Amino acid sequence: YFQGKGSEQWYCKAVNLLEKEINSQILSDGVHFERSPSYHNQVLVDLMECSQVLAECGLKAQLETAINRMLDVSENLAHPDCLPSLFNDGGLRMAYSVERIIEAGKELGLVPGGRKRVFTFPVGGFTGSYIDGCYFVIDHGPIAPKTLPGHGHGDIFSFEMSVNGKRIVVDKGVFEYAQGYKRQESKSTLSHNTLNLDRKEQFEFWGQFRASRLPNVKADVSVVNEKILISGFHDGYRNLAGAPEHHRSFDVLKNEIIVCDWIEGGKGQIAEARILFHPGCDIVITEFGASIFRDDETVQLITTSRLEKIKTNWFPDLGLEQPCDQLVIHYGKGQGPWKFCLRIEKDNSTDSN
Repeated sequence: YFQGKGSEQWYCKAVNLLEKEINSQILSDGVHFERSPSYHNQVLVDLMECSQVLAECGLKAQLETAINRMLDVSENLAHPDCLPSLFNDGGLRMAYSVERIIEAGKELGLVPGGRKRVFTFPVGGFTGSYIDGCYFVIDHGPIAPKTLPGHGHGDIFSFEMSVNGKRIVVDKGVFEYAQGYKRQESKSTLSHNTLNLDRKEQFEFWGQFRASRLPNVKADVSVVNEKILISGFHDGYRNLAGAPEHHRSFDVLKNEIIVCDWIEGGKGQIAEARILFHPGCDIVITEFGASIFRDDETVQLITTSRLEKIKTNWFPDLGLEQPCDQLVIHYGKGQGPWKFCLRIEKDNSTDSN
């Protein structure tokens, strides 16, 4: 089966297909083009297996370069629990744990770059930090490749956060791929940690994997002395009256994240931002915002806008749902700017990274 002219022809065909897909699917910063950390890890493992059977050639060197970049992405897009961020379709345990993937990379003789205190993948559209036990990651890239939008979610300018190894702000995740309410809910802008106008979607989607009117997204990222500043906008609401654009900025400091939203254009649409919290969090609305508690960790959300706490569900893996709370920040009508702040309050004696 593995010798002779026929086998050589199949091998050459496979090598040509592999080279084509590496160039197509792996972006220059190492992010898989579907921009799902879970899918990224699945594809990474597939490519690592390909490298085991690929003969020594120029493509093998190219493949190993791509794998090294992808390992860097996997490690930095994972929370401290070694499980991936949940942007777009995916699940916490859909692929091997990041810890196991990194171990396998080392067994292949590859040298991952390691978890960084501050990281940015500008083409894929992810930036974040892991400083003093606080992990924060922002999605500021396109929803999906234009040729394959079915796994994209309405999560432009959404984010996730962990404090001392415990997830606090989470992405909705995915309950199922079958067509139905929960599939729609998992993709909806209203389920993600971003702003919506008139409770509309950032793009149009239907069925299990159909989508259109994909937004154009632009973001400028600056990293200075481990301080992150991101400013960007998208035109996913261009179909609404006045063609409004959503602008959002992040100012990521050591123990504080400041988020500012504003609208350019539009005609008085109602704006609200939403934040989904891990099922282990208890939320108390206060005079100045809300206090979020998870075990011995505390996060203060500070805003002058009206807050509403609603019950919903988190989908950490296919077929799993857990009740949790979501905060709705009611900005009202107008153009902003509106601001909220996430301030992490923790015991300074706690060991941290």
